Amino acid sequence: MASKSQDREDLLRDATAFTTRVQLQVSSGERSEVVFAGFRAGGAASFYFDQDPVYHFNSAGQLRRAFVDDYLVKAEAGRLVRLHRQRSDSESALLRDAMTTDEQQTFCCTVLQRLRKLLQRIVEADFVLEGQVQDDEDDKLAENALDRLTTYLKQLDEIRVADTPRVAG
Repeated sequence: MASKSQDREDLLRDATAFTTRVQLQVSSGERSEVVFAGFRAGGAASFYFDQDPVYHFNSAGQLRRAFVDDYLVKAEAGRLVRLHRQRSDSESALLRDAMTTDEQQTFCCTVLQRLRKLLQRIVEADFVLEGQVQDDEDDKLAENALDRLTTYLKQLDEIRVADTPRVAG
């Protein structure tokens, strides 16, 4: 992933796999961050907080994949596994580390807290709407992409882990 926010691709324009997408500038204490949320036609959601963290959910609302602190986190049979690339002069290895039950619970709590803080900022109107796109006819049922995001976040009461990291699981 890019090291600076401006190095990131324009997700609002280019992430067309997300038929509904919205980008916000959100205040967080003394700093602000760009938050992108996208929804696939089947209902799977993804959240990008600047460059890191990134959370991907399947259409059942289960966490399937994340990128946090240079780690890829993926779901395997309802458990979270961390993957980290270790490079040397001659090779690159992908190191795998299954989270313990406590680590997974802490990770899921952190994800939930992050998404609840986003909802709080939206409810308090403490953000700047940078743009939204709504391409899919099925998504036209919602008033707009920001409403879809708000509804999704309000329904999120826990983070459940998917069986697979794939979108269609």
